[in-house]
Amino acid sequence: MFPKLHLLLKFRFLVSASNRHFTPSNSVFRITATYWTICPNQVESPNEEAIEHARDSIEILKQWGCCENDLLKIFSRQPSLRNAQATPLLSKLNLLSSLGLTGSDIVKMVNCRPRFFCSRINNCFDERIEFLVNLFGSREMLHKALVRNPSLLTYGFHNTMKPVIALYEEIGISGSDLIAMLISRPTLIPRTSFNEEKMEYIKKTRVSKGSKMYKYVVSLIGISRIETIREKVTNLEKFRCSEEEIWSLLGRSPLILTHSVDKVQRNMTFVLGTMKLSPRVVP
Repeated sequence: MFPKLHLLLKFRFLVSASNRHFTPSNSVFRITATYWTICPNQVESPNEEAIEHARDSIEILKQWGCCENDLLKIFSRQPSLRNAQATPLLSKLNLLSSLGLTGSDIVKMVNCRPRFFCSRINNCFDERIEFLVNLFGSREMLHKALVRNPSLLTYGFHNTMKPVIALYEEIGISGSDLIAMLISRPTLIPRTSFNEEKMEYIKKTRVSKGSKMYKYVVSLIGISRIETIREKVTNLEKFRCSEEEIWSLLGRSPLILTHSVDKVQRNMTFVLGTMKLSPRVVP
């Protein structure tokens, strides 16, 4: 009896020990499985958020040196940049960075041309930069010109920019004079047009190519509409100015072409009517 009882107790002990040994293994397995199911999600989620955050236009512009005040100025001029797509924005900023343009330069460029980043600047980029460096004489001068007139990177290169610059050089404006006009008058390239009538107007001013006023006379006539020039000439005729006096006056003071008819009338009334002076003395 005792041997059988001993065998029965031994059997129960082995079964109990086996159960105790098996259960912890299952517990460990379940914990491990649960751990590997949860942890990848917990690790990946912050990385995804960080990537999304890094690709935000605000963060991108900050990386390029724009402070909070700079961002305020940029978004006030071009609000859509807040939601700009990262890839095109980064591509354009990389091109601008290769030209030495900084965050503060970008602020000035957007202030000057709010829709600058909406334009494609990668077309003929290398060829355009090579042409502009040769035109301005150095990358430093090009840098200055681009800040004043970012559209130099967006004008049609072969159909607009090169033909207009070639036209001015043919008329007699080149080198430092052409650079000065391109920097001081950002609309020179898109608004320039010449025909026989305009060329005749330039001749009537009798301003020689060697004169300091020549570049101003040519460029202002070049960007002005024919109708505008005719209107200004007709307005001066009301003060009993001869044709010679009118064109002599425009040769000495070509900025008259940029003033309104009312302003010119007030000034001419004062000079000729009140002061009783001749049109020849008008600066």
